[in-house]
Amino acid sequence: MRWTIKRRLFGLTISGLLFIAAVSASGYWGITSVEKATSDVAATASAIRYHIEAGVYNDLTRADLAAVFSSKGDEQRNKVDAFAQDGKLLQDRLAKARQFAVDAPSRSMLDAEQQMADQYLKTGGSLVSAVVHDTSQAASQLGPYLQLYKDLQGKIEETSDQLAKSAKEAERGADAKGARAIQATFVMCGISLLLLLVVAVRTTLSITRPLDSFASQFRAMAEANDLTSRVDQSRKDEFGGLGSCLNLFVDKVQELLVQIVQTAKGLASASGELSATSGLSRSNHY
Repeated sequence: MRWTIKRRLFGLTISGLLFIAAVSASGYWGITSVEKATSDVAATASAIRYHIEAGVYNDLTRADLAAVFSSKGDEQRNKVDAFAQDGKLLQDRLAKARQFAVDAPSRSMLDAEQQMADQYLKTGGSLVSAVVHDTSQAASQLGPYLQLYKDLQGKIEETSDQLAKSAKEAERGADAKGARAIQATFVMCGISLLLLLVVAVRTTLSITRPLDSFASQFRAMAEANDLTSRVDQSRKDEFGGLGSCLNLFVDKVQELLVQIVQTAKGLASASGELSATSGLSRSNHY
């Protein structure tokens, strides 16, 4: 394939576009990596917040049930409703914490915690019903309920520790990904600029060097008035084609000058013969 000037310039343009695409791709990768890491940090923070609220509602359910024991009439019914409402909020906050958890250990622990919460609320509901309708059965159910509350509270604390650990890991991961993204972007920019500079310099030299050589050869021909010299036409690019055209033009000029010289010689010879004939005619006349 002939590497003409047009192809070199086109290749330089393509190289520049490829380097820009590479830098853009590394920048996009860096942005998406940092965005993902930041999203994980935010999601873990939301999971911690909802889990803390779940612990608060767990304490409220115990307080509501204790109030059911100590109250009567409308106040007792209000506390029963409060227990049911706080129990729903407890389940809701645990579900949202599970939704926002990003690491497998935290999700697994929250799944187990949700199951314990369901069992705890079911036992608490039975205890509340016994307190309201059949007080004699309430005493036997109080022990299992308190044990479930204690187990759930311990599980909540254990999961809180895991979520806090996950938050720290997410922050470290975000910092590491951000640093890697910045480093990768700078490295890609440096490599792209270096390669583009090399390609641009080589392309420029491949054009300017033969152009200077061609100009110097043509200038030497003009200064010496030498029509026998020829410029280099061996290159397989536009300079070779231009040199071939110039050499052809010089050949034609040389041929034209030779014809002019030959015509001038013929005219001179004819003029001499004509002068001799004219002199001979005058001599004979006298």
